[in-house]
Amino acid sequence: MRQLPSLIRLTTAACVSMLAACGGRDAATVQWPAGTAMVETVNGEPVPQVMLELLARDRRLDLGVPEQRDQAMTELRQYLVLDQAARKQGFARDPHFLAGVELYRLQGSAEATLAKFRDAASIDDAALKAEYDRQVAAAGPDEYDFAQLLFETENEALDAAADAATRPFDAVFESWQAKAKQARRFNGVRPAQLPEPLDKALAALKPGESTKLPLKAAFGYVLLHVTDVRPVAPPPFEQVKDGVRASVLARYADQRLEELMKEARVEMHTPSAAKP
Repeated sequence: MRQLPSLIRLTTAACVSMLAACGGRDAATVQWPAGTAMVETVNGEPVPQVMLELLARDRRLDLGVPEQRDQAMTELRQYLVLDQAARKQGFARDPHFLAGVELYRLQGSAEATLAKFRDAASIDDAALKAEYDRQVAAAGPDEYDFAQLLFETENEALDAAADAATRPFDAVFESWQAKAKQARRFNGVRPAQLPEPLDKALAALKPGESTKLPLKAAFGYVLLHVTDVRPVAPPPFEQVKDGVRASVLARYADQRLEELMKEARVEMHTPSAAKP
């Protein structure tokens, strides 16, 4: 799930507050757990310390520096006074306004829920090492320097392949680069970084070798020519363990989301006729 813009995440509480107003509650404030520390009130509405800390973290501000703390406090006050103004003027009666607020609330809530799923997962070092070994094996032991000619049509690619069978690839590259959809040279690429079927084709080539026939890819027809292959030593496990943990936790959260989607009961409604 893609990361949400920080502004969307930070306005989640304000959105919840505004939506509560639609239900007829007077203050429309978020009901914070008992004991939650507050830093100030704005027009009688409390501002929790945890919200200030979240804003500062996303803005990379140090609350220990007076100027940066003032910057965070000012931004948070702006959110609150705008939310209060929207409630006072009844903007939530406009379906378009309400839809925008609810969409941002849902996006913020979804990201926070996925973060909770990640936090709740328990993963030991043995599982992380197994994932590290899997990623190392998937990446392969070598990196490649290669040239690529990409064509819009198969006939063009076949003609270029026939040319490459009789001449050095560098000469073919120069001759065809103006006609190709793309002509590029790449350095230090691992096969796992490429889409199918380019990944397997690249891994099967040795320096000086080219694909005999064009490869059909999602974006056209491709000819590859390898110029160099070098072994690559993977980084030590301890050096990348935190990154491996993050990828495992992200996959776990995505699996939880997939399970919830399968369990969800969805009933489609016939859309009403659009109004002019």
